[in-house]
Amino acid sequence: MSSSISIKLLICIVVFLPSCLSGETELNKEDSSNKFLNLKIQDLENAIQYGTQQINMLSRHEDSLSYADVHVKIGSPSHGQLIDSKPSIDGHLASRNAEIVIKASHYIMNKHCLGTGISQIQCAKDLAKVKLDKTSLGEMCLSKYFNETVCAGKNLKYRSADGSCNNLKHSFWGKANTAYKRLLFPVYKD
Repeated sequence: MSSSISIKLLICIVVFLPSCLSGETELNKEDSSNKFLNLKIQDLENAIQYGTQQINMLSRHEDSLSYADVHVKIGSPSHGQLIDSKPSIDGHLASRNAEIVIKASHYIMNKHCLGTGISQIQCAKDLAKVKLDKTSLGEMCLSKYFNETVCAGKNLKYRSADGSCNNLKHSFWGKANTAYKRLLFPVYKD
């Protein structure tokens, strides 16, 4: 995976995954304006739809470049990076979903935060508290992580190659292409 995709996936993880898995964490229980707790499902769906449209436009642009025969030059450093970090189909889908989440979170930040004077960091903290289980994004997120039958019938004597089912209580912990939750919110001086 390229570093830009990795960074964007990290943003997805920090902003949306905590709300997918638990709704609220101990780290996010500090006082805040909680403006996002008043968001309606339709507001969230509008943001998700916007994110999906933006990513679909980028996909069409990539297709246009491909049809115009614009490719990475074989033997170039970019080609080496492409070979080394070429994601699997599941990884590519996870990356696409992360891109949608990033666009949706930018939409919400621009529409509901900046106009009301909420800082970007406070906006991200409040957004992490929003439960997504009743949205199309929540269905996409939750179905992957709460499939209780995924380990049924597997030989659990040895660890799996993709890391799934290594933890019997939480079959997705440690699995390839799954998000992880940060312990600290990413607040840097730069």
